[in-house]
Amino acid sequence: MKKISKILLPLFIVVILTGCSSKNYKSKTCSLSLQNTEDNYTLTLTRDIYYDGEYVMNTVSHDKIEASNNAILNKYEKQFEDVKKQYDGIKYYDVTISNNGGMLDAVTKVDYTKVDTNKIIKITNNNDLFEKDGKLKVSKLIKSYEDQGLECK
Repeated sequence: MKKISKILLPLFIVVILTGCSSKNYKSKTCSLSLQNTEDNYTLTLTRDIYYDGEYVMNTVSHDKIEASNNAILNKYEKQFEDVKKQYDGIKYYDVTISNNGGMLDAVTKVDYTKVDTNKIIKITNNNDLFEKDGKLKVSKLIKSYEDQGLECK
């Protein structure tokens, strides 16, 4: 469980940097699935990146945890909620968290054509992903996901 916690929390923070598609942008999908046999749950992460040229326009991120043990789901739900609170009030950044029947689902959508990236940088204390003008390069985001174990196609 500690291994998945170490992967999940940083990935959720990166999710905060990612969100939704409204135009016909090019897209990439990054994903990771982990099975924890000790605590009997599955973690599935999916990151859909929509981009134009070399810059990210929108992202949609799904973090799903399936478990028969509600204590596991409640633990991760609290972690998601704690991270989400830091981003409340940022326009064009939306997180929905639901805990239903053995599955916790967190969906994060960010519209990078409108969101104030300076607010995100201030919260994360990490501007390495962003250019000086606040734009997010798709190559940097993909590298960040791949460094965390996701496979991008």
